[in-house]
Amino acid sequence: MLGPKTMVAGCIDEALSIAEDEQPDAILIDANLNGADGIAALPALRSLAPNTALIVFTGAMSGSARSRSLQLGADAYISKLHVGRIRELVREIVLEARVRRRDAG
Repeated sequence: MLGPKTMVAGCIDEALSIAEDEQPDAILIDANLNGADGIAALPALRSLAPNTALIVFTGAMSGSARSRSLQLGADAYISKLHVGRIRELVREIVLEARVRRRDAG
């Protein structure tokens, strides 16, 4: 694996389009995407890219936001405090999500 291809979406509609067209290994979505609720986009992202690891990236580590993220389809919830380890964490989450989906299917 050469490493992930990185794409940036400036809004939720753009993120949905990228998810559908690119079918990436992972989507790292900010809980607050330019003022929009990134967490609310998780069901649509999951529907468009069912095999993609969905990761919510946030500066606010509230338990309710974490629970909501996981209930709406996120595979993980990462604090921006861990930005220095983001590649490592995303790689681990992608592998774990693949195993879960394989075992469930």
